[in-house]
Amino acid sequence: SATQLASLTPDQMKLFGVTAMSGLTTEQVAALTTTQFAVLSATQISALSTAGMSGLTVTQLGKMTHTQFAALASTQLGALSTTAVAALSTTQIEALTTTQIDGLGRMQIRALETTQITALSTTQVASLDATQVAALTGTELTTLLPTQMAALSSTQFGALSASQIGTMTPTQIAALLPTQLAGMT
Repeated sequence: SATQLASLTPDQMKLFGVTAMSGLTTEQVAALTTTQFAVLSATQISALSTAGMSGLTVTQLGKMTHTQFAALASTQLGALSTTAVAALSTTQIEALTTTQIDGLGRMQIRALETTQITALSTTQVASLDATQVAALTGTELTTLLPTQMAALSSTQFGALSASQIGTMTPTQIAALLPTQLAGMT
């Protein structure tokens, strides 16, 4: 049970193999203390199933090391709750690879805070697919810096709705490239 798992010492947690980690349920992962979670290796964390990942708490996520965080697959990030995604630090956002960003779904993109949006690199913004760009809220879109806006391809720009485009700031509009305008249909 989750209660039994929570009673294990950090030293015992270190001994969990990949198979054991992959079998942890949502409830069991949520029951892990931050001390237990902190001792898990990148290999152990990368073995968590999507069900296990959905149990990650905001506190656990906040305590993840750079090495642990880098080990997450895109499917694992895709399993995070919107609350967990909204709680990612700007440092964690900056550390996301383009492959990891690909795993974020529509609702997770919508859950991003404005500070998280501005923390995205131009490479990360350029890696968003059309569905992810279309999921940006008006507030998120207006938060994009001109350099981030310039990173959007014509396909990405074409995915924006008229209401999203209507929220763009004068600075963003002035920074639009001819190729982006060509994406407007």
